[in-house]
Amino acid sequence: MRRPSSQLIRKTRHLKRLAAVLLLGVLIPCEAFATAPSGGTIIVSTPGEADFRDALLLVDPVTGAQSILSSDDLLAGLMDIVVSSDSEIYGVSQGTLGGGNGFLLRIDPSSGAQTLVASGGHLIRPSGLTMDSDGSIIVVAAGTSADTGVVIRVNSGTGAQTVLASGHGLLNPIGVAVQGNGDILIADAGNYPVDGGVFRIDHSSGALTRLVSGAGFFAILVSADGTTFVAGNDQVSMLDTSSGALTTISAGGSLRSIFGLDAESSGKLVVADGEAGKVIRIDPSTGDQTTVASGNYLHYPLGIAVWPDTPLGAQLKTWGGIKARYR
Repeated sequence: MRRPSSQLIRKTRHLKRLAAVLLLGVLIPCEAFATAPSGGTIIVSTPGEADFRDALLLVDPVTGAQSILSSDDLLAGLMDIVVSSDSEIYGVSQGTLGGGNGFLLRIDPSSGAQTLVASGGHLIRPSGLTMDSDGSIIVVAAGTSADTGVVIRVNSGTGAQTVLASGHGLLNPIGVAVQGNGDILIADAGNYPVDGGVFRIDHSSGALTRLVSGAGFFAILVSADGTTFVAGNDQVSMLDTSSGALTTISAGGSLRSIFGLDAESSGKLVVADGEAGKVIRIDPSTGDQTTVASGNYLHYPLGIAVWPDTPLGAQLKTWGGIKARYR
């Protein structure tokens, strides 16, 4: 199942809001709670619809309690998020009504204030991001049409964009992660009936190669111990990046359509399942699933990140390893 477009989500939202205005004469905004994340807090991006705002949520990892850190404005069409080594939150958005000209933004974790970092250029339909070890941000975007997927490095200070790879099989890149050796891994959902897969960009040569062919790859994570996980639809698997072999660790159950993937300090995984409207914890050793949070503001969660127990410092985050601790 492909991730719903920002345009579809936003159009649905505006139609429902218009209906509310006609029936009630007024819209009741959802309540926001200003709270800064602490160690282990799960951060989730969710698109607006009807009385729900485009929002960045904080989820308590124990109780599942939800609060809103930031909402609306630049968060329209927010697709993915990552926490940087200097404890800032970055996100990529496809913009209002998914007009194609996406942007990269920074969200202050204390105040929720939003700052535009970069827009336009190669940021056309961006869907995923991660931090590299040098503090730059790696973004994947679908581009203007089929076979124009692109991987971009963005300077977090200046917003300058550098293309690392494009085309050559990249159709609909959704997730991205950085391995410990600096290689970049990309999860490509494909463009039916053409398969996507998992790709790698060699850190030395810049060569783009396909490790796995298939459809439904939405998220990728390099964990703190170097293990690579991929997820999509109702399944999470381990990936051997040497052989390309996939080993399913959890499937079905509460899982419906996974879009976001990250790891807690315990080594357990947390996923954002859009269709289920849940944050779900998965034990990679047993495959056991536990619902952390559901309902309330979680009507279609997309991106997910875990706030570190200690400052990240030299750690790196992927779309999953710092989101690979380097993700």
